[in-house]
Parts: sequence; structure tokens; C-alpha cells
Amino acid sequence: MTLRTDRLKSDNNISLLFIFFLISIGWLYSIVQVVSINSLSNFADAGPGMEIFSFINFLLFNDPFSFESSLNFCTTTELLWKVWDFFKAFSMWVAMIFAMMLPCIFAVLKKRSLNNTNTLRFIFGFILVWLIFCIVMVFFQWALRSTGTLDGHMVLSNKFIAALLLALVATYQLSNHKVKNLKKLKDLKSETDLKLCCGTKIARSGFSFGKTSLKCCFPLMMTMFAFGLMNILATAFLLIVMLAETTSGHKGPATIASSIVLYILSFLFLIPIINSIT
Repeated sequence: MTLRTDRLKSDNNISLLFIFFLISIGWLYSIVQVVSINSLSNFADAGPGMEIFSFINFLLFNDPFSFESSLNFCTTTELLWKVWDFFKAFSMWVAMIFAMMLPCIFAVLKKRSLNNTNTLRFIFGFILVWLIFCIVMVFFQWALRSTGTLDGHMVLSNKFIAALLLALVATYQLSNHKVKNLKKLKDLKSETDLKLCCGTKIARSGFSFGKTSLKCCFPLMMTMFAFGLMNILATAFLLIVMLAETTSGHKGPATIASSIVLYILSFLFLIPIINSIT
């Protein structure tokens, strides 16, 4: 009995360390992505709020561009993409999924007795769903960039479209559809069993958990086009919201507050348009 308990504890540590490793990769990529913003531009071009990094650089080095380089290994600046651009875009989306979505299942798994084999099936089933989402988003990003709707810093160039997107997602956050998906996610979380038995059930649980989390969270992920795909502040904001939602499993303060914030930001996006008309 003692040996089995020790084995379960070891499995818990290994499985959770693996998830933490993937989360770390996602955040490291996101941070390096910010650091490698093209030197001919400003951090503010990467999305709302990002100008704070120029201010930090100025305080530390008396040079707002000191952290910036011409590596440009993340951005897809060209209108006509090559194979390498598709790979860069896919890597960026995978990093965002690791940074924002894996913490949600980390919170679920850390409260359970785990078996490495079953846990890995669950994790890979979950990731598979989001990898499919990443592929779809890469081609969507390519379409937006090809038409010039997305600028070289991967931010929607049309502020009206950005405002409309944020307003639609804010409305979704308060919808019955969101509540239904959160409830289903909560039910799946309570039914998930990652112990030594029931191995055939776990792969479906990971895939099902991934599909339900996708229905809950993909509209929030879409707001990154308005905030800027390299906007690490937006990434942190969305992580907090989605982690709170998937942990509670109901429309709580985080969901309502995020909706209010998105409505306010949507209005702020419209102000320059209104001023130009008047």
C-alpha cells in the first residue's frame, strides 16, 4: 500500500512538472516575442498598453528601444507569406495556448491522484483540440494579413472592426451559451478520473474537456487580434479570466468583469473614429 502511495505521489509530481514545463515554454516564447519587436517600431505598435515597456526601458537604460532587436522571429510582417511565415504563426499560437490554456488544466490535475499514462492521454487529448484551433487561426491570420486588415505587428488595423470584435465577445461572455458551456466544463471536471483504472475513458475525457474549453474560451482568444497577437499584457489578462472561469465553472465575477472591460475597451477603440467624424 505504501509503495502504491509513493508511486502515485511520484506520478503526480512528474505529470504536473510536465505541464508546468509546457506552460513555461509558452510564457518564455511570449516574453522573447516582446523583446524581439522590430527596432524600427515602438512597443506601442504591438497593441494597447504595450507602450509601458518603452517606459520601462527608458527608466532602466535611458533608451526606450534598448530591448528591441531585428530578430523578428515571431512576427509575420510580409503580405505574401512563405512557408517560414506559416511556421512562425503556428509557433506563436501554440505558445499562446501553452501560456493561457494549460494553466486551466493544471489547476484541475493538481487536485487529483494521477497516473502518468492516463494523465498524458488527458493532456494530449486536450492539446490536440487546441492544436486544431491553432491551425485554423494561422490561416485566418494569413487571410487578414494578406488583405492588410492585420498590420505588420499583428494588430487589427481597422479600429472599427477591433471595436466590433471586442463588443461581440463581451456580449458572448454574458450569454446563456457561455453559461451552458461553463456548466458542461464543470461537469466534465468532476467526472474526470486519472487513477490507474479506466484508462480507455481518459483519452475521451481530455478531448472532451478540450472541446468544451474551446467553446468557452475561443471567443476570448479571438480578442488577441484586436489587442495584438504579441500583446503580453492581454495574454496575462485573458489567462486570469479563463483560469477563473474554468476553475469555478460558472458565470462569476471574472466573467462579468471581463465583459465590462471589453465593452469599455470597445468604446475606447471607437473614440478616434468618432473624433475624426466630428
